[in-house]
Amino acid sequence: MSNIYRSEEFSLSQTALDHVRYIQGRYLAHSPGNPPVLAGICTGYPLGDAAPAMGQVIIAFWTQAEVSSGAWNEENIVDIAGIKFLFAVLRKHRAVFLDAVIDYSPESAFFLRKTPTV
Repeated sequence: MSNIYRSEEFSLSQTALDHVRYIQGRYLAHSPGNPPVLAGICTGYPLGDAAPAMGQVIIAFWTQAEVSSGAWNEENIVDIAGIKFLFAVLRKHRAVFLDAVIDYSPESAFFLRKTPTV
């Protein structure tokens, strides 16, 4: 069974964390002088698609130049396995993340996988 990394507001599978590290590496390779420093978790909708109740999970980085000191409330930032995350999901959608794990697959990109209830 793969590791699950948990915070108070969301959980990440090992596969999702591995892909976040891959994205981080791509940012760094593209712009080594302006490294990725903060991963944002949010939801969004593909252009042209009918909008479901909640969009698809998106994880992307803000670079060092985009994050000035004091721009983010440190209380909203959580460190998971050495990566700083900002959970930027609308309050009305946050409860969905509590009983799910953010996972990743090449076919679905990032998505929420329901966790079994005991």
